Amino acid sequence: MNFEETANSRRIGDFKNQNAPAGGYEVLATTVRENNCKIFIRKWLETNPFNEMVEFLRARIIGQENVILLATYVYRHLEAIANNLPSNNNVLLAAPSGCGKTETYRSLKLYFEPRIPDLIIYQMDMTSFNEESYTGNDTADILKPLFEDVVQNTNDKIAIIFLDEFDKKIVPTSKIQGENKNLFVQFKMLTMLEGRDVVYNKKGSKVMEDKVINTANCMFVGLGSYDEYRKMNPYSSDHYEFINKQSMVELGGSYELLGRFVDVINFHRLDEQSLNTIIDKIVVEEELSFGNKYKIILGENMRRFLVENANNEYGCRFLSSIIHQIVIKAYQYLLVNNITNEVNAVHIIDPDHYEVGYLDENEGEEEA
Repeated sequence: MNFEETANSRRIGDFKNQNAPAGGYEVLATTVRENNCKIFIRKWLETNPFNEMVEFLRARIIGQENVILLATYVYRHLEAIANNLPSNNNVLLAAPSGCGKTETYRSLKLYFEPRIPDLIIYQMDMTSFNEESYTGNDTADILKPLFEDVVQNTNDKIAIIFLDEFDKKIVPTSKIQGENKNLFVQFKMLTMLEGRDVVYNKKGSKVMEDKVINTANCMFVGLGSYDEYRKMNPYSSDHYEFINKQSMVELGGSYELLGRFVDVINFHRLDEQSLNTIIDKIVVEEELSFGNKYKIILGENMRRFLVENANNEYGCRFLSSIIHQIVIKAYQYLLVNNITNEVNAVHIIDPDHYEVGYLDENEGEEEA
């Protein structure tokens, strides 16, 4: 595999110009063709959409007001592209597991699909990328969706790329034969993060060999808990402590790689009101998973337990998993006793106790 930076030009033959004479080729950078995605972006910007985008995100990423800052960087990224200006809006998103990082990606993708359908938004798991001679994908494959894209009609692809578990690639780790394995990944990522030409010629791929992608119109969002840095700090054990680039460098992070990101956006500890809203949403989703056949009722002790334990290292995933576990235990009881059609409610009293019964809106609940 060859992954390298080209200067300001590409080799003749990298791209075929359909307007060139038969058999003729010319460098794509010299054409005047504009990325068709810009048309959709400009139409979107004409609607003054910032507040609409923010409200869409806030409805799905509950209680994390810093999502507004991320939305601002996304808006500025697209605004700069629409006006043919440089975009330097790479950011890091730091939050413990289950606090809304993945939901942020999903929500942005969901928001833009009907509004800017040509905009490429995807997520890559960075734990699968390694130096070529070791097990794992080559760093060039981070851009594989761009190389394979046939919708945008130029090589300067417009994209928002979420790099999941990015924090695992910033710190020195897994030294093999005296060398830091992450150093290879960091070095190769510098080119794409700086917005330069990247060459890809992986044999056996669906991608045309020696294809060039320019990442100047790509925004990178480095996701992670960044807990490794907090663990290195002897004065902190808080999973929600805000972290910045300077502290990451002081604790061993790559200053060259971190320098390619303009900001660190921290998601914070959720307040009780936000947690109760999330809990109610989880309950509704759990009821929907059973076709609304069973009403799930949380007792006061159960709700208090969930609120008190939600801001741990597992985040809101803890809330979802513990509710689902108890509901499944209750469902098992219904199946074993062949009474799945005789009850319509599960009352979760606390983490260790539940009741099943028939709930009548007029007569109240009767225990089965």
